[in-house]
Amino acid sequence: MDQSRPYKNRTVFLIITALCFLLYGNTLFNDYNLDDEWAFKDKGQSGLAEGLKESFTKPFVEMGQLNYGFRPISTALIVVEQALFGQKPAVSHFINVLCYAIVCFLLFLWLSKYVRVNWWLAASVTAVFLFLPIHTEVVNSVKNRDELLSATFGLLFLIQGWKYYEKGGAMRLLLVVVFFAASLLSKQNTLPLMLVLPIGLWLLSALNKKRLLLVFVLPVCTFLGVWQLSKTVFDKKEKRNLKEVVDNPLFGEHTGSDRVTVVVNALGFYLTGMVSTEGFGAFYGQETIDFMQLHLRYLIAVILAVLIGFVLLFLFFRRRKYALPFFGMIFMLGCIAPFTNFWQKMPGVVGERLAFLSSMGFAILLGFVVYKFVHYLKEKGKTSFIVSIVCLSAVVLFWSAKTVRRNADWKNLETLISADLDRFPNSVKFNMIMGSIEFNKGVKKTANAQQVTNLEQVELGYDHFCKALETYDKHPAALYNVAWIDTYIREANLDSTAARWRQLVEMGTLDSAEIIPHIAAIETRRLKPDEALDVYMEACEGGDHALGLTGIRQALINADWDAFSQFSECLYADIGERRAQLTKIWKGLIPKDPERSDALIKSLIKKDDSPYYAKVYAQQLMLQSRFPEAMAVLNELDQRFPDDAEIKLLFGNMYMSYNQKENALKMFRQALELNPENTQLRRYIESLEVTP
Repeated sequence: MDQSRPYKNRTVFLIITALCFLLYGNTLFNDYNLDDEWAFKDKGQSGLAEGLKESFTKPFVEMGQLNYGFRPISTALIVVEQALFGQKPAVSHFINVLCYAIVCFLLFLWLSKYVRVNWWLAASVTAVFLFLPIHTEVVNSVKNRDELLSATFGLLFLIQGWKYYEKGGAMRLLLVVVFFAASLLSKQNTLPLMLVLPIGLWLLSALNKKRLLLVFVLPVCTFLGVWQLSKTVFDKKEKRNLKEVVDNPLFGEHTGSDRVTVVVNALGFYLTGMVSTEGFGAFYGQETIDFMQLHLRYLIAVILAVLIGFVLLFLFFRRRKYALPFFGMIFMLGCIAPFTNFWQKMPGVVGERLAFLSSMGFAILLGFVVYKFVHYLKEKGKTSFIVSIVCLSAVVLFWSAKTVRRNADWKNLETLISADLDRFPNSVKFNMIMGSIEFNKGVKKTANAQQVTNLEQVELGYDHFCKALETYDKHPAALYNVAWIDTYIREANLDSTAARWRQLVEMGTLDSAEIIPHIAAIETRRLKPDEALDVYMEACEGGDHALGLTGIRQALINADWDAFSQFSECLYADIGERRAQLTKIWKGLIPKDPERSDALIKSLIKKDDSPYYAKVYAQQLMLQSRFPEAMAVLNELDQRFPDDAEIKLLFGNMYMSYNQKENALKMFRQALELNPENTQLRRYIESLEVTP
């Protein structure tokens, strides 16, 4: 094979880097975008050293109950970036483009120097890979830098594997393990490479059984070690079985044929996405593409891929020179297979980022075809060669235009979701995000409330939430948002709104304590205050005493004394934890209905084993100058709790009210004996003793 090298590797790297920045240069002006907050949230806030330590002890994403991904190297790079530059979108996007250039160069280096294919063939493969529009999500999304880092270390793993296979050496073998571990610790998507490497060596190099076995066994052991390490770091509590989180129909009820349909559609999506220029999306799922319905174009793509695979297999056994495209086909299918939902259900069903590593195999296959095609036309004559170059240049320009235009979609979250909604108007995720964007434009958030400043924007947000509900009528967040706006802003559709609130309680995906006050509010707006109180009582009897307290306050406002008594009785079960709150409610009742307030406090005293409520009652009686009643309460308390210093203090205060100084001093001295650390009381006693 022709091994001539028109340019040195350093020059090639500079050319590749220049092309990458030319293609993705407009991303440097983009803001952070979809899911990027996951990449930055709580990372590096405790300092560089502590942040690097946390990279290896915490999951990649940690947001409430959503925790997933052991990606310490990807996390560590973000920590270092924040320590050096802070959160600056231009810096983050610059790093992403630079990482992409490094991946492209390593692909070229691996093929030209180690696989030893023709220099121009390696350049052809690299060019195809570099210009593929399907890479826009990986390069534009800072969160997807983990894909770039994983691919970088994956290619270093392939390079080192080839070097060891040809030259041997313990250090080279050690580096094979190190680079594969680094790729897995960036993101586990490179797992298929532990099969791709030995298959590639067998197809493209002279057979060495011992080394071939080692480059297979050691990566497998490395994977097991990384997997075990990830298990010790965090509990995998991210079993995301809610459709609104994963947006994958396979998480619901489905048959075996449904799964086959989804797998075929997913594989066809990836195959067509690498060659076609149909609209891309930042997220897919059942609502963007109906994956439960077999699509003809996806089926044709899968059939063609299978046929091409068999043809390449036949040609490989006939003539070894077809080993590279056959290897490219294996590389492509092997790296995309884990993401077809056959073994594991994928969030969103499919994703362009998941095809990043697989697209290297596609680039090898297509790059080989392009190289052979141009080489063939060159032999036919100068005119044919020029025509081929012009045609290929047109394809490159077309792909580049699509990439640059898609980069512009990623300008910020609003531009991205707006563009993707044009392509996928039924997407629940996109409608929910756009609904939140529009709603937030129309309200001004204060410490305790949200004030509507632009009703038109709120209505636009409301329409998007309703659209999400039309697509999936059990989406908790959509139900909540529509019901909330109807309850507090639009004050419309009250009957259906009440039904939505109750549906949320029945679904159980959100905390009922958060929903029940809204049900009570909607019942109040429907002029059904009794039903509102019934809602609170139902929650209180179910053990939610916090909502019971809300109910008892509402009963006071309504002057509904029967409901007030019911709530009071219900709350006795939680009397210890709710003392301060019940006391406040009791004091609020005193000016409204002294008789009922006395009945309530006496009931509380009777129910409670501690002296808390009796002390509070005695203090209140003293404030009301009801001294004989206060004395009776204190005498009973003193008999039950003779060693309580606070009771002695209350006695002393009572005697001071009667101007019985000696009796008061006696009680104060007893209180001091029980609590000798009370220096304030000691000084007070001393002042009384010297006062005539």
